[in-house]
Amino acid sequence: MYKHLFLLISILFSLSSPCVHAERYYFQHLGLKNKLSQSSVLCITQDRNGFMWFYTKDGLNRYDGSNFRIFKHNHSNPHSLGNNNVNSLHENKDGKLWIGTDDGIYIYDPLTETFSKLTCKSQDSLCITQPIVQITTDTQKNIWIAVESQGVFLFDNDRQTLTHYAIPDAHLLSSICIDQQNAVWIGYNGKGLYYTDDHFQNFRLFQTQEGKNLFTDDQIFKIFPEQHNTLYTGSAKGGLKSINILTRTVTDLLPDSSQTESIFVRNIYPIDKKTLWVATERGIYTYNKETREIQHLTYNPNDDYSLSDNAIYSLYKDAEGGIWIGSYFGGIDYYPTQYATFEKYYPIIGQNSLSGKVVREFCEDEDGNLWIGTEDGGLNKFNPKTKEFSPCPLAGLHYNVHALSMDNHTLWIGTYSKGLYSLDLKTRRSRHYLMGHAENTLNDNNIYSMCRTSAGQLYIGTAQPDSISITMKQMISPVSTKWMVSLFSTYWKTVKEISGLPPITPVYSNTILEITAGKIMFPLPEFPTDSLTTR
Repeated sequence: MYKHLFLLISILFSLSSPCVHAERYYFQHLGLKNKLSQSSVLCITQDRNGFMWFYTKDGLNRYDGSNFRIFKHNHSNPHSLGNNNVNSLHENKDGKLWIGTDDGIYIYDPLTETFSKLTCKSQDSLCITQPIVQITTDTQKNIWIAVESQGVFLFDNDRQTLTHYAIPDAHLLSSICIDQQNAVWIGYNGKGLYYTDDHFQNFRLFQTQEGKNLFTDDQIFKIFPEQHNTLYTGSAKGGLKSINILTRTVTDLLPDSSQTESIFVRNIYPIDKKTLWVATERGIYTYNKETREIQHLTYNPNDDYSLSDNAIYSLYKDAEGGIWIGSYFGGIDYYPTQYATFEKYYPIIGQNSLSGKVVREFCEDEDGNLWIGTEDGGLNKFNPKTKEFSPCPLAGLHYNVHALSMDNHTLWIGTYSKGLYSLDLKTRRSRHYLMGHAENTLNDNNIYSMCRTSAGQLYIGTAQPDSISITMKQMISPVSTKWMVSLFSTYWKTVKEISGLPPITPVYSNTILEITAGKIMFPLPEFPTDSLTTR
């Protein structure tokens, strides 16, 4: 038997003013089932052609919006990626992708789709051969590279020259950034935060006003420069900090008294002028710089739209404003900000939520409540003001609801295989109508559609093999509700006939609509549309 299966989540478009409550985030997921090479996504970037690049522990993945293409080292191909352990990705101003690996820098040419190793030597005849910690750029689009055990390198794009800066304890390097004034900031593992504004002629430890080294026993994973002489740092033990370079004052931005351990921060990314997203071992924190509001996003095994994992390693905002998230165990999560105006309602175990995923019908009652019929979870009542769901007050109602219609304070409920129900929303009294040959019975228990006309008639579409629809007369009295069933005829108050009905083969009506007063339209397989008109 044909049956529509709407494999989608109910999406309601919010037309109200901005809400003061926490914003809802709905993440899409890409992983092994989408042909991602491996689930640990450690760095992300986008090239100027729109391709998204993801490094996993099993190769470099390029995504075109539909498919992944995987690049790995191939011993028989000298133009393949030379090393599979990638630590940093960066596109230079010429559109070539710089790939920092455990074996130095490899450059991907999008025109030839080949990889070549950066082999140029610095002023002291040194090539980059050690693991790359991070690749970044300055205001002149020159490339800065922090290299484990070798120090810091500067590649001048215009001159095509490499300059080496030897720094102490290079084996402890953990991060690098260039601020708005082109000062270089270096983060160490267990040594602190250092900076230079004269190309390493002077290399200084940053200390607070009180002369304190903030990161003596900490590892700095991310340094993010902001305007107004501000730096943000993310570290293993220090969480997220804001540092005023001029006053040397430091502010902890993610205090969490409920946690016994500090927040482990791996990455910081500016989503817009006022919002930072912070990648941590506990999920993502969003931080509003203007209001100082914090929102915590985490993995919920009962929520299909939550993050896939709490160990977040990489963040990236693409050219369209979408946010890409790489985690250690969960692959890729994607948040399409361009569609953030839609609010989703779907089942979440343990929370007040919709009971089913397969939404079939909507119906609004006199009080503004929304009744939602699903094919896998029965009937739901939703209050748009409180945004809360209530269980259906009708005991024994079948879980597969196909049709709803409101008649003043009476809700008519059509089900698949279990007939028709009427529910008085004020008295909670109900009646159940089933297939039969006597008066007040249906000619089929499979109800697919209903339509209450402006004249008060109720049309019901069924799967009965001899008809397209059942049409009925409703006689409301204090004693009972009676139905008179006649094939292709409707009786209402005074008898009226329906004309213009062509010969109909055995089909069922999935939709019935009143397009103008007294004119009913429903689809037929043999005709694009057809209509019934009262006379």
